[in-house]
Amino acid sequence: MMRVVALISGGKDSCYNMMQCVQQGHTIVALANLKPRGEVDELDSYMYQTVGHNAIDLYAEAMDLPLYRGTIQGSSVDQGKVYTENQGDEVEDLYKLLKNIKENIEFDAVSTGAILSDYQRIRVEHVCSRLGLSSLAYLWQRDQTELLGEMISSGVEAILIKVAAMDLSPKRHLGLPIADVYSLMCKLKDKYGSNVCGEGGEYETFTLDCPLFKKKIVIDESESVIHSDDAFAPVGFLRFKKMHVEDKELDKVNSELCLENHKCGESCDKLEVLPDNTTDRKEKGIVERRLNIKILTSQPELRKELQGRILFSRCGDYIWLSGIYGHCTVEGEKLAIEDVTRNVFQSLQDTLSSLKASLSDGMMVHLFVKNMDDFAKVNSVYKRFLSVNPPARACIQLNLPEDVAIQVDCLVFAAEGANNSLREAMHVQSISHWAPANIGPYSQATKVRDTIFVSGSIGLWPSAMTMVSGGILREAPLSLQHVDKILTALNVVESLQSVVHGFCFLTSSVSVPVAKKAWSCALKDKCENSKTEKGSPTGLMSYIIVPALPKGALIEWHVVAQESDFQHLYNSTSADRGSFSVVVKSIAVKGNINSSFAANIAVESTSADFTLEEVMVTFVNELKCCTSQHDFSLSHLMYLRIFYVKGVMDHWNAQDLIHRSLERTAVLVPAFSLIPVDALEKENTVMLFCYFLQKAENGSLAD
Repeated sequence: MMRVVALISGGKDSCYNMMQCVQQGHTIVALANLKPRGEVDELDSYMYQTVGHNAIDLYAEAMDLPLYRGTIQGSSVDQGKVYTENQGDEVEDLYKLLKNIKENIEFDAVSTGAILSDYQRIRVEHVCSRLGLSSLAYLWQRDQTELLGEMISSGVEAILIKVAAMDLSPKRHLGLPIADVYSLMCKLKDKYGSNVCGEGGEYETFTLDCPLFKKKIVIDESESVIHSDDAFAPVGFLRFKKMHVEDKELDKVNSELCLENHKCGESCDKLEVLPDNTTDRKEKGIVERRLNIKILTSQPELRKELQGRILFSRCGDYIWLSGIYGHCTVEGEKLAIEDVTRNVFQSLQDTLSSLKASLSDGMMVHLFVKNMDDFAKVNSVYKRFLSVNPPARACIQLNLPEDVAIQVDCLVFAAEGANNSLREAMHVQSISHWAPANIGPYSQATKVRDTIFVSGSIGLWPSAMTMVSGGILREAPLSLQHVDKILTALNVVESLQSVVHGFCFLTSSVSVPVAKKAWSCALKDKCENSKTEKGSPTGLMSYIIVPALPKGALIEWHVVAQESDFQHLYNSTSADRGSFSVVVKSIAVKGNINSSFAANIAVESTSADFTLEEVMVTFVNELKCCTSQHDFSLSHLMYLRIFYVKGVMDHWNAQDLIHRSLERTAVLVPAFSLIPVDALEKENTVMLFCYFLQKAENGSLAD
């Protein structure tokens, strides 16, 4: 548990976030506030609420906590999506204040009441990062109707001290408790799209009492100040002239009891759990399996140079890089995992540089490690190669080839000119009830135009950043809930319905039915609550069994989604090739901006050995057939991943032969990632080809 300094404005949000901090077991050790210079009642600030600042001293007295105050000297100089240190900016006043507090008392985290403002959250996180502090933002992305009701029922007594919205009148509404305007704000949400909690500046509040207060604040005298007498949305605020604190009844000071009786709407005990019969081995007839099949490779001479060469291919403005291996020994000398990681990402960085790109352009990275115990050490080196808003990422443990500790593939968006600004990233570092904060150097999601790449999602309980208890039955729906919330926060209206394809990594084949049930239940719920008539899309999901996942997780979802109104076209075929058979599942997506195509080609066999050459002939034919049928070409291939069950073939021989086969297919050989796994979805599946193509509706992804 952490010692917390609470950033307070006097309003309901910063107050309720303090309550959430205490409910999570943290201790509020001090309060912090920034005030305007001189006798100014209100400052036009992007960062801070200043109306009511002259009553903040009473706030500290009511809580019986030390209050540290600073003065806002700067202004909103850097208004970009990414904040960079600027001595003239008002953000630096917050840095100076917290730095000063840190020199006086020990604390670990900062409490902030941000709900929707990326502007505020990003800047608080920036300051916290510089000072080695955690940001606690438990209200982040909460449903505002639910949240305001929760504040009221939890005993937050706050009044409106500023109004600035249609149908809010300074004469009628200033000084009213939030409980009295709750129903009105809900109506204004339906009528105008207003923010129920006032996140759009509709109103501001001052808290007079809450369960954390040892004394309550009483207003003796105030006056209304009309800032703008607009006919439709007049602006006015309260100026406090005289106030005092008074003792509360003893039974109303027991804050822990009060908080226990008012659980957050995002509480862990409200998570839906899948029925436990989905894991019944006997009912499903699932057993751990070991295949004795061999996929033979016949070429006489192995081209060893491929082992040290990064493969890359282009798709419009995208560059896909694969074949990036971190070898444990170099010239006979065994390397530490940090050195292996450094070599991998230095090589990747150099290759990107030669292609006039960089890791800062990264959309997603798959980081495969031989030993998950090395996760922290790998992260410590990996983050040195990244700047702000890093790529989305999935980290998986694999039984990598001998002498390989790390394997990486990477997709970057390397556009030039105006298109270079199209890349977006959601990089939330604050701990909240929303979704897990970053536990490593990655973004929750990245986006270009209408396409979203979501990081691997595991069953972390966001507010505590610990794995949820209850095993796969709770991890599966919770981790999918994170994906849903991330897509929703990116304004992807249909959320999970917009998933084109994805990978579900599991640590046991027994869990496959649970994962499939979680996926179908989540989609069913989304379809039932959908505001459109888009049907019941399912996305194309691959279920992959691997040795281990981060944090000891049992399941990890990694998806690609496409927003906007579009059509899904599904297809599933199978063909017998004698010693093996193939099952092809595909999805074609026609959107307003891009059209996409994803396919899974599963190679199945029960007993007979066969050659990889035969498989590759079949794959290439299927690839050509699928692309031409949906009006794509190999130039639209964004990435290709080939999973195979460990032990069925030699990794390096297979990589060489696959590369040779692709060389005979196209002038530009598509890069591919060859990935050894423990098992695939079906017991008799030995290989799985997964590929994704995309083209702009105007003909070029570069346009």
